[in-house]
Amino acid sequence: MTGAYVKIGCFKSADDLVFQDEVHGALITMPDKVVDILFDKYFKGIISYEGLQRVEDYPVNGDSLREAVLNAIVHFRSFGL
Repeated sequence: MTGAYVKIGCFKSADDLVFQDEVHGALITMPDKVVDILFDKYFKGIISYEGLQRVEDYPVNGDSLREAVLNAIVHFRSFGL
């Protein structure tokens, strides 16, 4: 699929976009790229320490999020939008 991309946005309110990202490239690599961006830039992890090791806990599991993103990409295309 040429020209396909995913847009990710962070909104302060329903019509106030704070910042956004776009992921371009092969459809097969998009879900992983989107998940990486979401965890790096959009989600806030709860930081704790186990000894000297820093541990970040997020409100959603990475595999579950990847599945949701993949489903969104596949089903969005099926609507022909």
